[in-house]
Amino acid sequence: MNKIWVIFVLIILGCSKAQLPLSPELNTTLEINAINPAGEKIDSVQVFWDSKIIGITPYKNENIQIGLHSLRLMKEGYHVFTQQLLFEQNQQYNIEAVLIPMPPNVGELVISVNQDSSLVTVKNSTENTVVQTYERTSSHILPIGSYIVSGEKPGVPKVVKAVEILAGKSTAVNLELIVPDIVPPTLEFSINEDSVQFGDAITLNWQSNGYQVIIDQGIGTRGPNGTEKIVCPSTGLKIFTATAYDNNNITTVKKDTVLVEPRIIEPPSLEFSVNADSVEFGYPVQIEWYTDGNQVVIDQGVGVRGSMGSEELFFANPGNKVFTAIASGQENTTTIRQDSVFVKEAPIPILPVLILSTTSTVTVDSLAAITWHSQNADYIVVDYVGDADLSGNIELSFSTPGTRIVTATAFNQAGYVSAQDTIEVVIPEIVSVDDIILSANSNLRADKGESGYTDMNAATFKVERAGKYQIIAEVWYNSGDSQMNESYYLEIRNEAGNTYFPHNSNAGIHKIIADEPGEPHTASKQSGIFKLSVGAYFIDAFHYVKIAHIYPQYLNGPIDGAESVKILGFKIVYLDD
Repeated sequence: MNKIWVIFVLIILGCSKAQLPLSPELNTTLEINAINPAGEKIDSVQVFWDSKIIGITPYKNENIQIGLHSLRLMKEGYHVFTQQLLFEQNQQYNIEAVLIPMPPNVGELVISVNQDSSLVTVKNSTENTVVQTYERTSSHILPIGSYIVSGEKPGVPKVVKAVEILAGKSTAVNLELIVPDIVPPTLEFSINEDSVQFGDAITLNWQSNGYQVIIDQGIGTRGPNGTEKIVCPSTGLKIFTATAYDNNNITTVKKDTVLVEPRIIEPPSLEFSVNADSVEFGYPVQIEWYTDGNQVVIDQGVGVRGSMGSEELFFANPGNKVFTAIASGQENTTTIRQDSVFVKEAPIPILPVLILSTTSTVTVDSLAAITWHSQNADYIVVDYVGDADLSGNIELSFSTPGTRIVTATAFNQAGYVSAQDTIEVVIPEIVSVDDIILSANSNLRADKGESGYTDMNAATFKVERAGKYQIIAEVWYNSGDSQMNESYYLEIRNEAGNTYFPHNSNAGIHKIIADEPGEPHTASKQSGIFKLSVGAYFIDAFHYVKIAHIYPQYLNGPIDGAESVKILGFKIVYLDD
């Protein structure tokens, strides 16, 4: 048999756990002794095992059941010793508990309650609460005197006991909360449908006098009454379980079923046609299609298309052209349709067809588009395009103003044709917005509380053009270097009370304008860039002390005086849109 020595020192009990089920295994031995902090043995200490007294120290038991147990040692004049222990089979446990003497002017109150999650409250003779805990077992060192101990839990009658705490002694109180007979909540639960096809919704109905209902099959927690439509993700017999809960977690369970049958899938419909039986080479062929499926795939270089459409095609050579269209539907079902057109040889060579289009007007350094399309051409040359395809488009920009003439020429065996268009490059309009000059007399101090370091409505102004504005403050640094934290930040507020913060912040959402050292002087300080719309605005000024504890990086030593900031005026400068 293995021997295990365990030495514990415990002053104040702080936890309690529910006891685990016990196993009836034997051959586990327990010896318990108590000593004081000097190592001297203390006899006749009461030993409590799972809240029942089983003897006094020195104590020995050679027939201990394995599992989790609670141990408590009590003797007048000492703090109560409490410990949770896990005992294993065929082991010898030697516990030497160190009991700490209790001061003469206090006593110890040991409280146990028989229900989990019970609120235990201790009040003194003046009705002040001195202890409040949810532990099932707890120990508290209290001044001598009279106390009221109560235990309560929702749905259970409250228990109250009066106790007297004596100097140097432990007083135990056991609170027995009696759970009344509880009627489980009512529950009605049903599914409207007996069977549905896969993909169709089913309707769940429930009604309870409890406070919530939990339904499985992925539904989750719902209120006490409701109706809900859902679609089952697979076929088969689906069993739904609904559980109603009342405030004491008493439950009622009801079940219902629905059969989800496989859906009979019909292939998609498809209408597909070519608009002509024959066309001459070089002319377009138009195709049309419609399906109630997901998409249509058409060969002859057309590719994947939507469920409905029409399209014109050109062929590179004559001959009989057979089109195959495949519509895709549910569960990978398909429908195939075919149609054909005969592309006849061209009787004689004809000049190519060429269409050219450009952006008519564009500003300097902005993108302009050149688009061209040709038919019956062997090759094509387009100004500003290196190696032009027979049809295509490019985007380019010009760095200087002026008129650009674009010429495109298409060539084939019959000759060539040309087309021209122009691009007018102009200088962009320059927007001029006058600066806004505001006078102010804003004084901020760090030593006057909220009213001293906040100046709401330091100035007001109107914005006539929306855009980005730089706020420049004229600041009078009148203390020289005697005050090292004359720092501030600004916020903008509109008439609706919405607050705007600077885009170039340096301290969270704020921009701190740090103190500027030197002899007394004025300085123009860039105090933030704000994105503003058309309308009226207020400038709110704040001393740095308001947020220095959050963003201390701009502190120059402690803020322990006035650290005053004086703002004489503002200049508001438009930057851009």
